Amino acid sequence: IAFSSFGQTVFRGKVVDKLSNEPISGASIRFENGTQNGTISNAGGEFEIKVFENKTLIISHITYEKVFLDLSTNLGKVISLNPLSYTHPEAIVGNPANVIINATIKKAIINKNKQHYFKSFYQKTSLRNDKYKKLHEMFFEMKWSSVGIEFWRPEKVRYAELNKSNHTFKNFIFAAFNNSSILGFYPNRPLFADKPFERYTYKIDKYLNLGSENEIVVIKCSPIFNSKSKNYFNGYLFIDSKNDLLLGIKGEYTQPYNGNKWKANTFVDIEFEKFDDHTIFKFLHYKHVSTRKYSFQKNTEDAWIINYAKINDFSNMSDVIDVSSVEDDLLFLKNSPYVKEFWENNIPIIHSTKEKEIIKYFEKKGSFKGNF
Repeated sequence: IAFSSFGQTVFRGKVVDKLSNEPISGASIRFENGTQNGTISNAGGEFEIKVFENKTLIISHITYEKVFLDLSTNLGKVISLNPLSYTHPEAIVGNPANVIINATIKKAIINKNKQHYFKSFYQKTSLRNDKYKKLHEMFFEMKWSSVGIEFWRPEKVRYAELNKSNHTFKNFIFAAFNNSSILGFYPNRPLFADKPFERYTYKIDKYLNLGSENEIVVIKCSPIFNSKSKNYFNGYLFIDSKNDLLLGIKGEYTQPYNGNKWKANTFVDIEFEKFDDHTIFKFLHYKHVSTRKYSFQKNTEDAWIINYAKINDFSNMSDVIDVSSVEDDLLFLKNSPYVKEFWENNIPIIHSTKEKEIIKYFEKKGSFKGNF
């Protein structure tokens, strides 16, 4: 769908897998000349982007072939992506996956002093037993390196909640920030910088585009079950095998029932992109599902972080926050007026139908607050 508004065109589309017709989340939608901000597809594969003249869009994803879409001849349609061709590894002596993991960790350590600044967007919805309870949305600036988001400065924030839950995750935003890193400094992270093979086994699952300059090796990361009480990761790492660069992490963290009788499963989908001789953070989808033992209680926290523009530095140094210094999400809010018009026209990732419903409900109740 394409329609004009205030001298510009808003192009809306949906990205799907050509073989299964399933929606593709986290697909990158950018202009070929790179002069305008891009976006990514949401969990339903949907996206929306402003177009000021007929241009070519590039739709890409780490595991799919790129599509170049000429907007002068395509006024809106479902965009199908072909999965990248894959090759299973040959049986050889030893474990080449361990060699690749070591090389990738060493490369990330070498690159940890290469710092980048971005304009970014954070969005979180909270559900209790599948009913929406909270919404966070924030525009912010960040300082990032291979060790993750180190400093950030909120710019525009809106927040609303219906009522208190008996199970809250006060520092959820900071947990999401910590997962933006390439290197892990906690033993449960798939690329643990110190002794990575004590907790996980690694095995090459397949190669994408084998033999090309864009060859990607997909490595399965599986936990070594030394203790049922430990938090562990189970999933896949996507690595540029020619340059030992991490391009993506997709999988699940499992935390067994603990003292408060809650069990947690955290699903992560993280993508990085090449920049010169290293990779930089692109987006993160972080979904935390908690269930209570012997009951039907379930809490879901679902968040996105995306970078939509690269900047040289923080625009100013006021309100710059060290990620490690704050433990409660509510501390970054301020009691300023909520400006509805701003939030109607500037969201860089399109809302799903359910998100639109909860926003409409919160606006009707006058629940929104916290606009910087």
